[in-house]
Amino acid sequence: MQDNSITKSIISISSPRVHLIPGDHALSRELARQCNDFAHDLVKRRPQEFGFWASLPLPHAEGSLEEISYAIDVLHANGIAIETNYHGVYLGHPSLDAIFNELNRRKATVFIHPTTPCVKHPHSSRSDGYDHIAATPLSQFPSPLMEFLFDTTRALINLFVSGDCCALPKYHICHTSCWWCFTTTSPAIFCLRNGNHAFRNRP
Repeated sequence: MQDNSITKSIISISSPRVHLIPGDHALSRELARQCNDFAHDLVKRRPQEFGFWASLPLPHAEGSLEEISYAIDVLHANGIAIETNYHGVYLGHPSLDAIFNELNRRKATVFIHPTTPCVKHPHSSRSDGYDHIAATPLSQFPSPLMEFLFDTTRALINLFVSGDCCALPKYHICHTSCWWCFTTTSPAIFCLRNGNHAFRNRP
């Protein structure tokens, strides 16, 4: 950090974050807690150099709400880090409403990190709904090189069109890896929203 004139870093877990096995919520909750405790310990020891964005065991809503409370109220995290999708469940999906409602209530800072794009398997036999396949048609290229850019754009579009950003204006979004994609698609986003295509009214 000193060699690069960096005075302070905000650390967080990158893709694939903590929900590693689809449907295994117990593992994801345990791993999220371990990562957040580790980050808090580092910040406690070196507060002038580090802060952290906490991880959540998404898409498990109950565990994530519990971890938001623990991370912010007990560990004093600087914010929450989330991924663009969780096994094909994209930001803006109704199953994540409770999470975004709580983040909005707390006026939290939310860092959106890209991950490999996924779609739910059309012929899934899983009862928990977490069977998915990676949507990487050009698999010869590493996902961070190209797919991360498009998946961030995809997630942000879904957040806007779903109504989350308008209905929940108090939380703050930080994101990376998509400016050139997002700016070129922004006219279409406004057309979608103004035309109410796929737009849902948030409670």
